[in-house]
This record gives sequence, C-alpha cells and structure tokens, in this order.
Amino acid sequence: MNVIWDDIEKLYSPLPASVTKGTQILVSIKCNKPIDQINRKLLGSFFDGWTFPSKGKYIKPFKLVSIDFSKENEIEAKIILKRKDQEIDEFRLFCQDVLDVLNTDYINISSWENRILE
Repeated sequence: MNVIWDDIEKLYSPLPASVTKGTQILVSIKCNKPIDQINRKLLGSFFDGWTFPSKGKYIKPFKLVSIDFSKENEIEAKIILKRKDQEIDEFRLFCQDVLDVLNTDYINISSWENRILE
C-alpha cells in the first residue's frame, strides 16, 4: 500500500494578517477515516508540543487549550497564539507536519479550516 500525500496548496488557507498574540483559533480537520486510539494519543502530544526552527531556536507559537476527537473522522483543536511571526507562516508549517503525520498512517485530509474565535 502506497502513502498518498495530501497537497497543502489545496487544503491550507493562511490566517488573516490581523491575528495577534492571545488570539484563539479553532482548527478543524476532516479526515477520510476515523482516528484510532494510538493516533489520538500521538496527535494530542504532537499538537501540544509542536515547535518549528527559526534562527537557531525552536519556537512554540501556540498553546493547545483542548483537542477533541468526538466527531467521526474529525479533529478539532482550540489553540491560543503565544506569538505570531511576521516573516514565517507557522500555521502552514504546522499544517504540513500534521498532514505528514496522518498521511504516513494512510489517513488523508479532506479539509482543514482555521477559524478565529471571539
């Protein structure tokens, strides 16, 4: 069985430039099949500890508030921005990493939505 890699260009839309530190975002990811228990544990830790390299340091741009797997074939995570880089789209990097993790377990993404919460 071959891994089918999702195309980030078809799934990801950047956050508005107006987002700043403290903004709450709901990340909704719809998958082609349910997320099993092993992947739920893996993804919970992955979302909570995700970082990206920048200028010789590892940056943790957001804090995971909650992650929900209760909807079939869907992941919803609430996060709070701790920092927003003006040069790097850290959410695009995060999306690509999540795609890679899920795709390597033969789980494909049908949609990815970042929604700002009031």
